[in-house]
Amino acid sequence: MAACIWGRAQASDPAAGKCRVSGQVVHFTSGTPLAKVAVRLKRFGSEGVGSGSGPDAPSVSNYATTTDAQGRFQFDGVAPGVFWLYANRTGYLEQAYGAREPLLKGTPLKLAAGDRREGLTIKLTPQSLIYGKVVDEDGDILPNSQVQVYKPTWAQGRKRFVVVASAVSQDDGSFVAGNLQGGRYYLSAGGPQTVEDSQGDDVAPRETYATTYYPSATDATSASPVDIAAGVDVRGLEIRLRRARVFRIRGKAMNTLTGGPAAQVPLKLTSVDASKEPGHPGAEVSVGAEVSVGTATDGSFEFQNVAPGAYAITAGSPGFTGFFVIGSVGGEGPVQLKTDPSLIGRVVVQVGEQDIDNLIVPLGAGATVTGTVRMASEAPNQLAPWPGLTLTPLDGQNDQAMDAQVKTDGSFRLARLVPDRYSVQVTGLPDDVYVKSVRFEGRDITGGDLDLSSGAGGRLEIVLSPDAGTISGVVRDAEGNAAPGATVQVCAGENTVKYLTADENGAFKAGGLPAGDYLVLAWEEVDPGLSFDASFRARFEPRIASVKLGDRGHSTVDLKMIAREAISSEAAKLK
Repeated sequence: MAACIWGRAQASDPAAGKCRVSGQVVHFTSGTPLAKVAVRLKRFGSEGVGSGSGPDAPSVSNYATTTDAQGRFQFDGVAPGVFWLYANRTGYLEQAYGAREPLLKGTPLKLAAGDRREGLTIKLTPQSLIYGKVVDEDGDILPNSQVQVYKPTWAQGRKRFVVVASAVSQDDGSFVAGNLQGGRYYLSAGGPQTVEDSQGDDVAPRETYATTYYPSATDATSASPVDIAAGVDVRGLEIRLRRARVFRIRGKAMNTLTGGPAAQVPLKLTSVDASKEPGHPGAEVSVGAEVSVGTATDGSFEFQNVAPGAYAITAGSPGFTGFFVIGSVGGEGPVQLKTDPSLIGRVVVQVGEQDIDNLIVPLGAGATVTGTVRMASEAPNQLAPWPGLTLTPLDGQNDQAMDAQVKTDGSFRLARLVPDRYSVQVTGLPDDVYVKSVRFEGRDITGGDLDLSSGAGGRLEIVLSPDAGTISGVVRDAEGNAAPGATVQVCAGENTVKYLTADENGAFKAGGLPAGDYLVLAWEEVDPGLSFDASFRARFEPRIASVKLGDRGHSTVDLKMIAREAISSEAAKLK
């Protein structure tokens, strides 16, 4: 069987040190071979497994093939390197080689020149489905209701929920949500229809079907869980929606570049109140079925059926150009706008127990940040290749992150930034270099946030040092065996500075570390929302290694991996 690189057949070439990977894909319980399974080898450079990124990291290559009637697959002509091995088939959950469950990262394969890795087995689990019905308080069916399925996760030491599946109830009120693995889930439904709509501005109150959690709770903390066994469907669920008062947000978008109205601009409404909507603290999550409207020719807009809470009204995004399909323009139906992509802005508003009228949303060109990245004065100002720079919004949505490649003279420019607070990350640094200082408009913000919430930009100066140290070692399980694929976390105080994966021998290397005191620990399989919480990490203090590094120092540690069962036990104690 021939393997492919982006669809091109590759012949085996042992003389050139090429590798072979082969095995079989089977059903997770019966062991029956599965044909027509898509199998992929995805190559990771040193940034993905065992160490930080560096200039000598290999380029990314992907190999793909399909299993035969006996479930067999084979890759020939594979270049040496470190790879993840994945298998996927319609009706089944994606499975990584070596992972204990679907959708986890699995065990990396480290291939030396001429290696033959044969007899590998991947077991696929059929997806689970949830069948149910959405009804009102009287038991009457509710079609066109938005159903969401949540998986518990954690952030800042508190349990949160993340959407993993969604569906819409049909004409008979029924819905089906799929592509689920075994585990515990929570469900919600919300109806777009208004129960008591106003007939004019003087008629109130207005009500709609509020987001209701299975079986009939308006508060997520009162929701009942739904437990699913791997590969087993759940049927007969009923979500009974409840009513709640809703309000409108009316206003006008103004073009600060011209002083006039901002016409035909798409505006998006998202929730920023984590206590009211499932999601991570500070992250924006969609509210309801219709969250986008367009401004009229006079810049006016209206959001209807908005529940009490805090919301962000956002216009534009860094990568947006051209056409935009929205729910309505000045009260009309769905339409495609050709809009000015240069207008950008973000306003946070609190909806209480009354409508909001005459809200002004200023829109402009967005913030522009320019600056330089340079080595400390005592070091040569040369890096090959030059690093990249990423600004990620902390309050808004992560898809608005902005990337820039630093030029050879050390300069960079980032424009069209939405008003927000941003994290600053320099990418592509070699192991012996770290970020020594970050200054914005002359103020030291090293280790802090870049605050552009006012909409104003400025100059960012980043200084690098060639005096970074490294921490390396091996992760072992409770029996003392190497723990391939373990997650290694390096912390400075309460902050995580490195988050990497042990290679197939359990080895890791964390570079780019300034002199200082560090805590190092390793997890079998952990939700990042748990591992990034310092109070949760403290529960495993006996497993945490303390390391002190000097300039250009190196330390070697052996880590005992924190088992998944211990993680789950402690997580169950969280509220």
